[in-house]
Amino acid sequence: MKLEISLFKFDKNSDYLPYYTKHFFKIGDEKNLLDILNTINKEAPLSYENCKDFDLVINGVYVKALLSIEELVKNFGKEITIEPISIRRAH
Repeated sequence: MKLEISLFKFDKNSDYLPYYTKHFFKIGDEKNLLDILNTINKEAPLSYENCKDFDLVINGVYVKALLSIEELVKNFGKEITIEPISIRRAH
């Protein structure tokens, strides 16, 4: 299965405005959203909480990072946008 992920990024030290990066992600051993973030983090470093209770916004809906891939695809489809809880407070 392949997912198209738009991932919110902003570095307060180098970016003037936030932006989204596209990732075309093929599911391998990943079981949940946190596993996907950990895999993406290996390729392009992110700043996020690597814990089970981490909250995110997927396509405008608040979810936990432990959301399974099956539930993710069932509820949001294969094109998703991942954002922090508050994009105004992201740094």
